[in-house]
Amino acid sequence: IGRVDTLDGCPSSSTVQEAIMFVNEQVQNGIFGDQSGQAGNRLSELLAIQGATGKAGWFEFRIDENVLDEEQLAEMVLAPEGWQVDKSTIPTGYMMHIMSVGNGVKATLCGREGLHIVNSLHRDVSKCKRLCDTGLCGVVGRKRVVLLAPDVFPSGKVLRSPDMECPHLKPLANLPEEEAWQRLEALAKTPGKGGVLDLEPGMFVFVPHGWWHAVR
Repeated sequence: IGRVDTLDGCPSSSTVQEAIMFVNEQVQNGIFGDQSGQAGNRLSELLAIQGATGKAGWFEFRIDENVLDEEQLAEMVLAPEGWQVDKSTIPTGYMMHIMSVGNGVKATLCGREGLHIVNSLHRDVSKCKRLCDTGLCGVVGRKRVVLLAPDVFPSGKVLRSPDMECPHLKPLANLPEEEAWQRLEALAKTPGKGGVLDLEPGMFVFVPHGWWHAVR
């Protein structure tokens, strides 16, 4: 866990509006490649519910690494000055901005699919089917992050998802979502299992490949 003073074009002291405008500028600059239209639509959805009482949502904006040169990529992955970034080592379709609004299951990774909140537990996998190291950087607002070691759950049918039938997870799917989330936090706080933290503006969290995590 570390601190980041600023991100290129978007300081960690940004307001919600400034952060949204930062993403909008990136849409206009084509950083999302062929997905720019989809990114623009999601930004419009986000603007429609931002600040509305009782509204919630999870919005991903996936950057197209192919439209950036290695110097630009180095800035975006916060590489230390003087480090060289090998473009071929960055998994395709992996870099993104994530903005969430509100609370509850709709403000999690599985919110768009309408799944139970336990399904937001995952580990990051590239399009080439390899487990990835992950960096989470807070810019605006606060997110709750649950981290669990690779050996806490077996993998499910898909590499990125745990086996929901395993003893730790099967009982949680039948609980109210808030209670299930609290059970996940309790498991993560067990010595040797993982940890729980609040990701706030300016904070950077490194998640090693294979580690299970959920964010809301």
